[in-house]
Amino acid sequence: MNEKNLYDIYLLAKNDHFSKIFKDKGFNCIDWNLNKDSINLFTELKSLIYLVKVISSLKPDYVFTFTPKANIYAAMASRILKFNFFPNITGMGSYYIKNGVIKILIEFSYKVLLKKAKYIFVQNNSDKKLFIEKYNINESKLLLLPGSGINITKYKPKYLFNTNCKKFLIASRLVKEKGIREFYHAAKMLIKNFPNIQFHLFGEYEHKNKNSISVELFNKIKELKNIKYFKFQNNLKDLMHNYDCLILPSYREGMSRFLLEGIAMGKPLLVSNAPGCKELCNGSNGFIFKVKSSNSLYKSIIKMTKLKREDLIKMGKESRLLAEKEYSIKIVQNKYFDVLNSF
Repeated sequence: MNEKNLYDIYLLAKNDHFSKIFKDKGFNCIDWNLNKDSINLFTELKSLIYLVKVISSLKPDYVFTFTPKANIYAAMASRILKFNFFPNITGMGSYYIKNGVIKILIEFSYKVLLKKAKYIFVQNNSDKKLFIEKYNINESKLLLLPGSGINITKYKPKYLFNTNCKKFLIASRLVKEKGIREFYHAAKMLIKNFPNIQFHLFGEYEHKNKNSISVELFNKIKELKNIKYFKFQNNLKDLMHNYDCLILPSYREGMSRFLLEGIAMGKPLLVSNAPGCKELCNGSNGFIFKVKSSNSLYKSIIKMTKLKREDLIKMGKESRLLAEKEYSIKIVQNKYFDVLNSF
């Protein structure tokens, strides 16, 4: 904090296309080549040491972190440098969903290291409950956020729908935990009896990522007649107006950014009954299907296609109302300032 009681903000993250956006807006960006998928001990030790050096040099008043590795490494660094840090549990990550050594290490780290955090931000009640019951974190330290929040001024609905629901959008990393396999099988079942239904899938295929769907499944998706595949897009805002409904069959989220944008844009939802997804579908703005169930997703899609344009508009307006009341970015900003002002 400087003499004028304003904040000097430094962003420590991997140098990518997002970094340029922040740099152009005047932020101080420092390259931290943290590989979210690496389990190489030497590589991870280098990342931790670099973090310690940067924090030691900057001497920040507050440190906010937003990914599992960053949360854990900042917790370790705080033991050495004694600074105020605030981890944000934006999701439990792919490794949490699986059973294995990495999951055990993450759980141990969260249980032991995060106890020293002044506050811990969580994005859904399921994660909050998990941290209380499994990691023995005091409830008074846990602050619930409505995800990353959404700018409801920037994201506005137009309520452009077809006469009935037939055009679906799914935007997701092409990894197993996002339910891509279940989506493929549901789409395949629909081809014969519902030839007019279209699915547009946006997402980058990461060949080197161990959690990615198989090349075989990726090729099958691209070959299926009712699925059109597109590579990752930075900004889907303008494209969303072209779709009747959004789908996300994820196994677990912090709070899905894709769905947050969707409700602000006034879109009906089809979501899995998973943390970070189900919270955004309140029964009036879409349907919830079972996690890891192609058949449940298939039935929900059929249910959605039976709705008329006026029904879709009504659902879309319920989505927008939910965004305005509970998920505005101003709510998130105020929570952060409340924490800063408490010191």
